[in-house]
Amino acid sequence: IFAQQHPGLTLLLLGDDGEQRLVVTANYDVEKSEANRSVPSNVVAINTPIEIGPTRVKVLSGRLVENAPGIPVGSAFYLVDFTVENIGEEALNAADFAFELMDYARVKYELSDIASRLGPNPPPGGQLLPGLSGTFTTGFEVPSNITGPILTWIFKPNASFKGQASVAVPLLGPTPTPDPRSQMRV
Repeated sequence: IFAQQHPGLTLLLLGDDGEQRLVVTANYDVEKSEANRSVPSNVVAINTPIEIGPTRVKVLSGRLVENAPGIPVGSAFYLVDFTVENIGEEALNAADFAFELMDYARVKYELSDIASRLGPNPPPGGQLLPGLSGTFTTGFEVPSNITGPILTWIFKPNASFKGQASVAVPLLGPTPTPDPRSQMRV
């Protein structure tokens, strides 16, 4: 009863010292939409440069932030650090860049100004002259129970641009501090 060969749950209820124990099992029924679901092939990994329109964008890192100033109860912030190089011939306004974050259930989250200011880099803004690059941080307000294991960060040079760059970013949060009561010795 302890060797599971498929996703599910096994409960062994302990009680009397008798020979018999109550065992409850629950099988996980995989929905057809979930079966063999993986990252779409048009999504690239972190540190992969993507040329889209007049830009070359590369995601440097992504992380979940909890317990920071300005986070509403039941929410967290997801921060993405990235660089954008202007490979075109005209100056770009970084404030025109469009961003979204999509979770594994395909729910999309909008850019948050408060979250974007928490990163080590500034939020996207200012002029980006031809041949120059800038490093920025985008932040998104997400529910604290966001579904993973990966999220998809979506970039467009501007909101009306037809294509998009999609990057798989990990859903990793900070290492939780253990409850001091779990460290007790009696």
